[in-house]
Amino acid sequence: MARRTLRTVGARIGSNLHWGGSIGAGVGLILCAIATVQRIARGPQFIESYGIGFGPLLACYEGGCTAAGLLVGAARPLLRWRLGGILVGMVSGTVAAGALGLGISGPIQAWGSDAWTAVLVMGVLGGGCMGNSSWEQYAEPTLPRPEVPPGPPPPRPPLGLWRPH
Repeated sequence: MARRTLRTVGARIGSNLHWGGSIGAGVGLILCAIATVQRIARGPQFIESYGIGFGPLLACYEGGCTAAGLLVGAARPLLRWRLGGILVGMVSGTVAAGALGLGISGPIQAWGSDAWTAVLVMGVLGGGCMGNSSWEQYAEPTLPRPEVPPGPPPPRPPLGLWRPH
């Protein structure tokens, strides 16, 4: 019995990692396609000012998005709650923003306070907003609706809780 349960849990974890990793890899491919179009449109010199080559930039995009997707997949059971979705979004958003920072600002050792601030703000705020938005779009509609009491709804006090005398 315990062996069967362990196999089921292992299969579920593997399925969740595959789900998150494939979404992250897909987003990474989209970012790589955008970077490729920019390189074609602006020429190869557009990226030289950032101190990173085109190949490492694509690796940062794909690796960061895939890593963020794997984190989301690993934490998928937490996504059934709004707070879980927000926290997972913050962590995975920070990982993805960090990879974007690597692609734009170069190696971490060269980052200044402005790069760190940008990565943390984009990761925490952007990831948290994305996590909340994703929860509202995908998890909330699947929740059971609360039971409505029988009869007409009770009258509401005017202007909230204030009642005139």
